[in-house]
Amino acid sequence: FFALLYLRLCTCICFFFFFQAEDGIRDAQESRGLGDVYKRQVPNDYEGMTSLQILDFSNTKMSGTIPQSLYDLTTLVELQLSVPVVGTVPEKIASITTMESLVLSYVTGTLPVALGSLTAMKSLIVSDSTVSGNLPPTLTSMTVLQTFHLSNTPVSGTITNNLLNMPSLVSIKIGNTSLSGTLQDFEATSSDLRTLYASSTSLSGTMPQMNNLTKLTQLYLSQTSLSGSLPSGLYASTAMEILHMYRSGISGTLPSELETMTALQTLFLHENSLTGEIPPAYSAMTALRYIDLGFNDLAGSFDANFSSLSSLSAFMVNNNAQLNVDFQIFQNFTSLQHIAMHECGLTGEIPEGMLDKSSSLQTLLMYGGLDVTGTIPDSFFSVPRGLNHVDMSLNSISGSMPTSVASLTSLKTFLINNLALSGSLPSFSSARRDSANVTSPFSKVTVLAMTRNDLEGDLTILDTWFSGEGIQLSTLLPVSYTHLTLPTKRIV
Repeated sequence: FFALLYLRLCTCICFFFFFQAEDGIRDAQESRGLGDVYKRQVPNDYEGMTSLQILDFSNTKMSGTIPQSLYDLTTLVELQLSVPVVGTVPEKIASITTMESLVLSYVTGTLPVALGSLTAMKSLIVSDSTVSGNLPPTLTSMTVLQTFHLSNTPVSGTITNNLLNMPSLVSIKIGNTSLSGTLQDFEATSSDLRTLYASSTSLSGTMPQMNNLTKLTQLYLSQTSLSGSLPSGLYASTAMEILHMYRSGISGTLPSELETMTALQTLFLHENSLTGEIPPAYSAMTALRYIDLGFNDLAGSFDANFSSLSSLSAFMVNNNAQLNVDFQIFQNFTSLQHIAMHECGLTGEIPEGMLDKSSSLQTLLMYGGLDVTGTIPDSFFSVPRGLNHVDMSLNSISGSMPTSVASLTSLKTFLINNLALSGSLPSFSSARRDSANVTSPFSKVTVLAMTRNDLEGDLTILDTWFSGEGIQLSTLLPVSYTHLTLPTKRIV
C-alpha cells in the first residue's frame, strides 16, 4: 500500500513540474528521476524506491530509451512499458523474482534466457517490437503463467508443445511472428484456455485435435501451413465465439457437430478446400453475425433452413461454383451490412421485397451467377439506401433499369454490365443538385459500368444522375456496347 502511495505521490509531483514547465517556469537545477517526465522521457533514476511494486508508463506520450537501472527495482510486481521507448531486456531481470506481470513494446534484441527465472510470472506480453532470435526454452519454468502474448514481432524459432500445454494458461497469442513448429501434440492441459491466437505464423503439420478446450472462446489459426480437417475436439467448445481458420489448409466437409457452438458469432473458413454441403444443423447457430465460407468447393443450397440466422451482419459465400442461395432468406435478415455471393451457382429470379429489411446494407455482390433470370424489381433499392458497392453483372437479368436507384445517394461503385437490360435510362431530374443540398443519386460514384446491355437513348440524361463535377461519360460507358448515343457536349 505504502509503495503504491509513494508512486502516486511521485506521479503527482511529476505532473506538477510538467504544468509548471508549460507555463515557462522551470527549476534551475537539473531534473532527476521522475522529474524528467516533463521531457516526456522515461526517467532514468529510481534511487530510493526500494519498495516500488507497480510501475506503469502505459497510455502516456513518453519516448526515449529504457534505462537499465529500471531492472534494479527488485521489488517490482508489475511493469508496463507499452510506450515507444527502445532498449533491450537484460539478463539481470532475473533478480526481480517478485515479477508477476511484464508488458513490453518496442524492445529490441533477444529475449533473455533469464526470463525463465521469473517463476511468479502470471502475465508476459511482448508485442509490436523488433525482438528477434529464438524463444528461450526456459519459459516453460513459468508454471503459473496465465497470459502469454508474443505477437507482431519477428521472433523466430520453434514453438514447443511443452510451452503451449502449460497447465495455467488462459490466453496464448503468438500471431504475426516467424515462429514455426507443429501443433500435432497440442492437447492443452489447461482446461481454462480461452484464447488461442496463432494466425500468420509458420506453423505446419496436421491440425491438432484440441481436446479438453471446453472454455475456449476465441480460436485464430488463419494463414498458416497447417493441413487436415477441422479439429474434432472443437465440438466440445460450446462457449466458442470467434473461429478464424481461413487460408489454413483445411480440407474435407463441414461437420454437422459444429451446431453445438450456439454462442458462435464469427465463422471465417474462407480460402480452404472444404467440400460438400452446408449442414442444415448450422441453423441452430443463431448467434452468428459474420460468416465467410468463400473460395471453397461447397455445394448444395443456402436455403430457408437458415432463415433462423437473423443476426447476420456479413453473409459471404462467394466463389463456391456449386452453391446456390435462396434469395428469399434475405427477407429474414434485418442486420445485414454485406452480401457477397458472387461466382456461385445462383439460379432463379430476384423476388419482390428481397432487401426490404436490409436498411443497413452497404455491399451487394452477386455477379457471375449467369443463371439469375427475370428482372430487377423496380423497388429493389428503395430500402438499402446506404449501399456503397453494387455488382450484379454477368447474369441473365433482363427488363428495365429500376427507378429506385435514385435512392442510392451513397453509392461509389455500380456495375450492371453484361446483362440484358433494355429500354431507356430513367431520369432523376427531381434529384438534381441544388444550392442547399447534394441529392444527386450518383454524386459519389467512381466506377459505373453498364456495358453490353440493350439500353437506348441519349446519354445526356445522365446529367440528372451526377452532381455535375466533370465526370467524362465517354470513359465510363463505351457506346459500342449499347444503343446509347453520346452527347456532343456535356450539359451541366
